[in-house]
Amino acid sequence: LESGVSAGTVTFGRPDDDARRVDIEAGVSGIVLRFPRDEGVRVTVSEGLSGVESGAGWIKSREGGSRVYESERFSSDSAYWDVYIESGIGGITLQYY
Repeated sequence: LESGVSAGTVTFGRPDDDARRVDIEAGVSGIVLRFPRDEGVRVTVSEGLSGVESGAGWIKSREGGSRVYESERFSSDSAYWDVYIESGIGGITLQYY
C-alpha cells in the first residue's frame, strides 16, 4: 500500500494459515489500521517523524532503529499479520475491532 498526502483507514480480516506480510509506504499522512481483537499482529514502524497511537493491548519494543508493536495474541508459531510501515510525517493509529 502506498500513499502520498492523505488520510485513511485499513481494516484487516483474519490472516490465513501463516504470516501475511503487508508493506505500507506513507508520505505525509494519517492512517488508522484496524485488526480483529483475537488475531496475532506484529507492526514494525521505521523511524521517521510519525507518531504511533496504540492504546491498551499492544506490547511495545524496539528492534534496531524501528519501533515494534505486537498484539497480546501474537505468536510467530501461528497465523498473524506482519505489517511493515515506512512513514515520513504523519500519525499511525493501531486499533482493535
